[in-house]
Amino acid sequence: MKAQILLSIFLIAVAASVGRSQSTAEEYWRLGFDSTQIGDRETALLYVEKALEVDPTYIPAYITRANIRRARRDFRGAIADYNKIIELEPKKKGVHADRGWMYFYTGDPDGAIADYYKEIELGGWGWLSYHRMGRAHENKSAKLIQRGEKEAGKSEQTKAIISFTKAIASDPKRAESYSWRSLLHSRNKDYALALTDINAALQIRPEFVDDYRSRIWIYRKTGKGDLAKADEEKIAELLAGR
Repeated sequence: MKAQILLSIFLIAVAASVGRSQSTAEEYWRLGFDSTQIGDRETALLYVEKALEVDPTYIPAYITRANIRRARRDFRGAIADYNKIIELEPKKKGVHADRGWMYFYTGDPDGAIADYYKEIELGGWGWLSYHRMGRAHENKSAKLIQRGEKEAGKSEQTKAIISFTKAIASDPKRAESYSWRSLLHSRNKDYALALTDINAALQIRPEFVDDYRSRIWIYRKTGKGDLAKADEEKIAELLAGR
């Protein structure tokens, strides 16, 4: 019923614009974009698709539709839109990074890694591209190790650490890169490095419970039970305050 009402509203709006030669893809896209701002994705999708009927080369409409598809977890649909944007404007910054994240979610770490390298080559999204590249290398590493390809998996772990290191160099105030690099150091049993990284993460976001849990694990692995207990008490204190 709701969809029918929305469609009727859309058709009335379209009918009102009939005969107006100035009706452009931008006007339809703007109506669609405004609809996304109030959370009305169904109406937004109708408008952006009308914009693309008027002008199949109008990039903002593809970007908005890709965002709508991402929100609906239609990652392959979003990839199709990013493909079209790249076809129309191959050097547009941000698009490879967005498509890379969709590849990541569809289980294609190689596609994701290739897109992040391309995004960095274009000079876009420094920290985010390196951080997500690290996530993709880590994901690929886990898959390889699961399949018994331990050497290849270790190689991907090293690449992940390098990517997170570059992410940290790009923006030293992003705690998540320290957290992920700490995890990889822990897997390699480099507990001193892991502890240094998780401490850095906690300095940036001292109320992030998962980082305390990671540090507890490191403390227990290195025989520091008293420090682990102190972190457990800290977690209890933080959770009680929520």
